[in-house]
Amino acid sequence: MFGYRYEAEKLKIANHINGLVARFIRLDYDEANEWDMLVMERLYPQDFRGIEISKRELLLDVFEDELKELHQAGFVHQDIRRPSNQSGSTIIFC
Repeated sequence: MFGYRYEAEKLKIANHINGLVARFIRLDYDEANEWDMLVMERLYPQDFRGIEISKRELLLDVFEDELKELHQAGFVHQDIRRPSNQSGSTIIFC
């Protein structure tokens, strides 16, 4: 369970920095199946095609600021990509 505890601690810290990362709820263990579980908030996809361009630009600005804030705190990611079933350009932040 060590690896999951480490991930749980990282998620807790990220949650204190800003709201960009899905909220960590608890670390749990299912004895019947012998599974370790990270329980996190459920996120629902949002179709941004119906949102005005100016509002999308504002959301992107907020996203970039929060991502930079996480990077400055030492958090990194592999990549962030648009879901494959949605049209439009893919933006990858590093």
